Formats: sequence, structure tokens, C-alpha cells
Amino acid sequence: MKTHDNDTIYSGPASQQRNTRPRDKGWLAGFGAVVVVALVIGLTAFVFAQARQHGSAQTSPTPPSGRWQLVLKGYSITSLVAASINPADLYACATIESGGNGQSGTGPVALLHSTDFGTHWQDVGKMAALSASCQVAVNPANGNEVYVVTDGGNGRSSEVLKHSTNGGQTWETISPVLHALNGNGTMPWYVQELRMAGNRLFALQWTLLENQPYVHQPPYGILSRVITSADGGHNWSVFDAQLSSTHLGTFDYVVDPSNPNAVYELLGLPWLPPVAKTAGAADVRASAIGSDEKLYKTTDGGATWHMALDNLPFRSQVQIATGQPDILYTGGISGPLPLAGPPNLLPQSPAYPAVAGSFQLYVSTDAGITWHDVAPPTGLFGLSNWFVTAHGQLILGGLYAAVGSPTVVPGTAVPVTPVTSTPQASISIPGQATTSAHPYSQGQPLSSRAFVAAPSPYIQRYDPFANKWSHVVTPPAYGFVAEVTPSNTSAGMVIWYMGTDKNEVDLYRYVV
Repeated sequence: MKTHDNDTIYSGPASQQRNTRPRDKGWLAGFGAVVVVALVIGLTAFVFAQARQHGSAQTSPTPPSGRWQLVLKGYSITSLVAASINPADLYACATIESGGNGQSGTGPVALLHSTDFGTHWQDVGKMAALSASCQVAVNPANGNEVYVVTDGGNGRSSEVLKHSTNGGQTWETISPVLHALNGNGTMPWYVQELRMAGNRLFALQWTLLENQPYVHQPPYGILSRVITSADGGHNWSVFDAQLSSTHLGTFDYVVDPSNPNAVYELLGLPWLPPVAKTAGAADVRASAIGSDEKLYKTTDGGATWHMALDNLPFRSQVQIATGQPDILYTGGISGPLPLAGPPNLLPQSPAYPAVAGSFQLYVSTDAGITWHDVAPPTGLFGLSNWFVTAHGQLILGGLYAAVGSPTVVPGTAVPVTPVTSTPQASISIPGQATTSAHPYSQGQPLSSRAFVAAPSPYIQRYDPFANKWSHVVTPPAYGFVAEVTPSNTSAGMVIWYMGTDKNEVDLYRYVV
């Protein structure tokens, strides 16, 4: 599925047309036909213009459910966003794999667009002239309006914002202006986690800390703040200025899609300060096994904040159910710095983000007023990613250690031996033979407290109201869940999975 003519990543059969125009029966008939055709064309153009302007609510049929389908080859997806108004309308930032070596981030940047749940893709990033990076946000009320952050190039200290109102066919370049917190001057605009809620854009701004009273000795540290724009990305200001007094950085945030003034932020010590000082306290050092992260909430657009949850583990996330925004999850791994997938287990795959440690998860069904912890599913061995569906269920991808696996003693080397009895997951790919997932079988020893023989990839679902985990599906290959998006059905969802096959990264789709 490489790029073909017109930057379309598929080739459909050419349509055949017959000439069915009747013979001329006189100038009056011809004139009448011209008038009718003109009216039809005008009306059609008006209808399509209105549909494009408002991000037509008409959507492609949901693909068949209950089976994995390979929808994209040769692209490593870094982010994927579905338009709220039309779940079939998708945008994906990706890197183009070079040489088929299975290593992510090895090729040029691409922005892919699909209008049929990923069955076909078009590379609209070429029209945007993306450079080195890509982050995408879609207008929730208009799937044709999209913003993309990319490198400014030419040695510029700020990134630029690309903006399209026609689904990525044409673009304008915006040079964002970030106004300093003290109101004097501007700062370089360099962001992560671009999002759009209502008519406002949000992002995480990374700032190098220098000459601050609570950070000493180079290389100082990295502090992040949430910034926002209400004029289409031209001018930006700090949204969470009131949280500066905490001397903590923002690691993650979510915006209530029904109320852009309601925002949740996860705060903690900067990741890279050799020594940091909190207000009125002694010097402290960031811990490698946890940074006591805190969840704050505002409901008045950042004017006031209150702490919703404390003592969260290192590398926590916060996610919200877009269809039921009173449901939130937050949590992370309590343990050493997470390990990217072991290269001797997956030598030719994208970096597998499985991590070891105790997974601590909390859920609230009343907009953060009360919380309760969620016990991880039985047998969870390594965690890749977790996502919250529009209706509040949680999808977790990871590795499962089967009952009877060797007991692991901390600090000992555990041999990973070939396993022939591990069930393999069959997948259905239109036009191709059925393939199977393969277990770890490298036979390489590891010195770790967490690795056991032949763990199997799996995907689980948590229901917050039943307080219960259930199996969803066995992944088609080793890899990770890339995203979960809604389908056309009221409670349906689409799971997107990045796996490897014959040294090439693949994107799979599974409709639940």
C-alpha cells in the first residue's frame, strides 16, 4: 500500500462509463436539457459545499466486526485522530518506513487521511510540506478542518502550524506567537499534545528552566505548561498560569469536550532537574521510581484550580470518555523507569513500549469528585498502551504471562525458551492467506525481574460500572495498541494495532 498517483495509498478499479446521451431532438429540447443540467449541477455543488463546510455527518458504513484486517503497510503510525462528527474520517501522523527494517522513525514524515475507517488512505502531508515532525488535531465540529504541528525548518527556534479547511487538500502556514507569562515579549513556540475543543486549541509548551529559584546547576530542567489559542492558532497564552506557583510541570492533560473551560492536568517534578526545590521545602531530587504526581482540575478556564487526586505514580496519564466526560481514568506504572521493548526479544520490530512494574489505575464516574482504584487484569505481564472509549470503557494492550510460567526472582537471569504449544492468533486479511502471530522464541537470556518465558500479547476491556475486566481479542502480531476510536454504532469502537510482519510494520483494524 505504498503511495500511488495523486498521493493515494490504494488503487481502485477504473470505472467504465457508457454513452447514454439521446440524439438531438431539436433546439428547444437541447435548451431545456441545458437548463436542467445547470440546475442539477448548481444544486449538487451547493449540497456538497454545505457538507464539506460542516464536516458532513454522513459517514461510511462501519467495516465488518469481529476480525482483524490489515489496512496499511510500510507506515509507522505515531498518532491517529478520528473526527468527532464522523468517526470514519481519520487523520494519522506517520513515518514512512525505509528499507523494510521495521524500525520506526526511519523515513520521511507523512500525514494520512481516510474517509472510510482506514480502508483507503491518502497522503495529504505532501501538500502541507511537513518537515521532520507531525502532530494533528481535528475540529470536533468539522472533520475537514485540521491543524498540524511541524518543524519550522531553516534553523527556526519555533515550530509552525499548518491549517487546512478542506480535508488537507490545501494548506496555510501559521507562525504562532506565544505571549510570555509575565506579558513582556514572546517565547519560542514548541509544543506537544495538540488538541482542539470547541473553537479553542490547546497544547503542552516545553520550556527550558534557567535562573529559576527552584532549579540549580546546569542542565537545569524541562518544565511544561498548557497553552491555548482562541484565534485559530495565531496567538497563544499560558492557560494554567495559576499552577506556576506549584513549581511543578504538566505531564499530561485532557479537556472536557462538552466544556472547554473544564480541564484536568497531571503535574509533577520536572523530568530532568538534577536538583529541584519546591516552595518552602528543602531541595529534593526527582525519584526514578515515582514522582508523586498530582491531578488538578479547573472548571472556569484556568482562573482557579483544585487538586483532584494525589500520590499518583511516575509516568501517569489522564484520559476522558469523550461521550461521557464525567468518566475519567488516571494512572501509570509504579516502578523503575519503563523499559522499551527488549531488542533481543523483538529484534526487527518497532520499539515495543511494554513496561514492567505495578500498574496503578484509578477511575472516577463523577467528573473527578470521587475515585476508586482499579485492580489490573489477572496475568498482566507487560503493559503497552491503554485508551478510554467514548462511552467510558478502558482498553488495555499488553503481554499476558500464562499460568505455569517460570517464577522470576528479582535480579536473576531468566532464559526465554522457544514455546511450541502457545496458541497462535489467526487473522483474516482480504486477498491474502491466513497468517498467525508468533510467540517470543529467541532463546536469549535476560537479566530482569519481570521477563518470563513466552508471554502472549492480549487486549482486555474494563467496564467501570461492573468493575470487571474481560477479554476483547488476541492481537494479530507482537506490537501495541496505537489508538481506539468510535464506530458508527452507539457503543461500538475500532481498535488500531501496530504490529510487525516479515520485518515490516503494519497497521491492523478490529471493529468491536
